[in-house]
Amino acid sequence: MKKVILSMVALLWLGLIAGPGQAVAASCIITISGNKYDVTSLQSSHSGGNVFDCGTDMTSVYLGRHGRNLNRMQPYLIATPSPAPKTNATTPAPAKTTPLQALDKQYTAEKKALAKKHQAEKIALEQKQAQERKNLESKYKTLRAKATAK
Repeated sequence: MKKVILSMVALLWLGLIAGPGQAVAASCIITISGNKYDVTSLQSSHSGGNVFDCGTDMTSVYLGRHGRNLNRMQPYLIATPSPAPKTNATTPAPAKTTPLQALDKQYTAEKKALAKKHQAEKIALEQKQAQERKNLESKYKTLRAKATAK
């Protein structure tokens, strides 16, 4: 089961790569000069056609066609590279995260979020049930009072 979930997450994480002439992916993320851009909406309106290779670094393609000015890409920017952490001689640099580790981390985060959502839903249901019991008790107290008053 875990392998199936990880395989599905892997396909989503890779952006379900869509090349020219293929179906457009649910989202198309490309990298240019280390920045991540969501060009999903641009796929159908780009004057050069759908030239995007989703999930890849398209720096050389972009620079070859548009030059170094990235201003036109600003509306699609979703992430910039974070500066490298400063390390000293006594502190080794952290190991790079492998794609499988990233998937495991994403799976764990989504699993925790789902558990939190289910807990909130459980609390809301318990509160609703308590209110319904209270309403039912009130209704029958009123009916009993009317019945004994006759």
